[in-house]
Amino acid sequence: MAATFTWNGQDDNAGTEIAIATDEFGFYGTNFDDAIEVSAYQDSTHVEDSNQADQCTPDHLNNTKYISDSQVSLNGGATSDPAAGYPATSDCPLNIRFDGAGTVATSSATFWSYDGATQTAVPTDITFQGNEQGQLSWEQAEGSGAAFAVGDSGSASTHDFFFFLSASPDAVGVLEAMGLTFQLTYQ
Repeated sequence: MAATFTWNGQDDNAGTEIAIATDEFGFYGTNFDDAIEVSAYQDSTHVEDSNQADQCTPDHLNNTKYISDSQVSLNGGATSDPAAGYPATSDCPLNIRFDGAGTVATSSATFWSYDGATQTAVPTDITFQGNEQGQLSWEQAEGSGAAFAVGDSGSASTHDFFFFLSASPDAVGVLEAMGLTFQLTYQ
């Protein structure tokens, strides 16, 4: 069997999934294509194709905005503390599904951002924050050396991992030199 990872964006319509496939995440101001001020975090998250066209129609991806290391705003709502159940799995903008390997357990999973070319390198002029759903704080996960650990998953044929994500520009201009990666061990 061939093990596969499927990246799904989850929209603000009860967590309906948007397959990302070869598409990209876009972090923007209030609306698609709106700029974000330097050192501020996004007010909207979108899936876009390789031509930078918005793929979030009619619904939009959930937006989890970094407020502080221990606070998040979900879809522009009130600020809350990340907690064991908040944001809910259906409110996280990213679900990564691992399956096709048979009935296996997973361990040693990690997640991080990189410069879009070299997975050990930090994103260029972008501060990235994220964590797995159920964690109590954000992690600045830039480059493989700053990857955050993802919880182990018991024996199953399908494993779903949910993440809250946020990004901030460190410089003026169109910043695209960022990718996200996820790895795990299965047995």
